[in-house]
Amino acid sequence: MVTPGQMQMFNKPEAYETQILGSKYKNQYEYDPSQEIPNAGVYKLRLHDHTLGNALRMELLKSKKVLFAGYRVPHPLFHEIEVRIHTTQDSTPQEELLHAIGNLENQADSLLQQFDSELDRWEAGKQFDKRGFPERQETVSGNKNVVEGLYEKNLLTPAKKDQMEM
Repeated sequence: MVTPGQMQMFNKPEAYETQILGSKYKNQYEYDPSQEIPNAGVYKLRLHDHTLGNALRMELLKSKKVLFAGYRVPHPLFHEIEVRIHTTQDSTPQEELLHAIGNLENQADSLLQQFDSELDRWEAGKQFDKRGFPERQETVSGNKNVVEGLYEKNLLTPAKKDQMEM
């Protein structure tokens, strides 16, 4: 017997379709230039969603050569976005899209380098036992600070404070 919650899942695309381009598509990306507006067009990006769409839109709008940039998801069950770009005469939508993608790659690389350097800095200041846990001394001193703070705010009685410090 099928419950109502299961009925909703029959039309949902398979999970692998979010990562593998189906056989009905030749390309993951398509460009459709606008016939009415010069220097404008729509890119279809398959296997992408709001994450890339909004990031691209925001990066495109930073350029003074872009007059309009927007995206939409044609249907929530299909993993594709349409990015519409309109540029000035000084540039083309292709150039601005490639420039925006390059900027996003640089930002991602910078973020990854910052994360790695902060992680190295954090690991250098900590002493770990062979299981990867902080040394007992650091944990005890951290607890001692918490107990002192609670005692100062009158949230602990002196007897409880002595008991927790042991």
